[in-house]
Amino acid sequence: MQPSYTLKEGAVDLHFNAIAKGSDFTIKATVFNAKHESVAHKQAAAGDNTPHFSLNLKDIEAGKFDLVVEAAPKKGATKQETVSFTVQAESDGSYDFVFPEGLKEYKAGTTVLQPKDGNTYECKIFPYSGFCSQWGANATGFEPGVGSNWQDAWIRK
Repeated sequence: MQPSYTLKEGAVDLHFNAIAKGSDFTIKATVFNAKHESVAHKQAAAGDNTPHFSLNLKDIEAGKFDLVVEAAPKKGATKQETVSFTVQAESDGSYDFVFPEGLKEYKAGTTVLQPKDGNTYECKIFPYSGFCSQWGANATGFEPGVGSNWQDAWIRK
């Protein structure tokens, strides 16, 4: 799962695998919007402990969502995991990527939408452009708008 997705023609496709170790489980996945309304649901075939899920979220609005995956064994307690993600409005062409999508392609002039603050940023020219693609879960210094050194690499638009 990605932390953020962008609407395309009013929809988002989610693809993920669920893995339940142990005995046979019934695994189901449900996506809830910010109002805790179910917007998509799918159940895997009984006994499939490693199903691939493909959920199409149609006619949704941008915002926060939760994916809840439940694995229910024949005996014992149900196991549940929740993953939160955001859905951004469709691009109006004013940016190239939603950060950090396409990270390795960032170069001088690349524009990104930062979902954490809703602002658009442009990668600075050489020699600063090399900082734009330097990002990781434990290396967030150049993350546009929020990293400790973001202004070394980015220009807020």
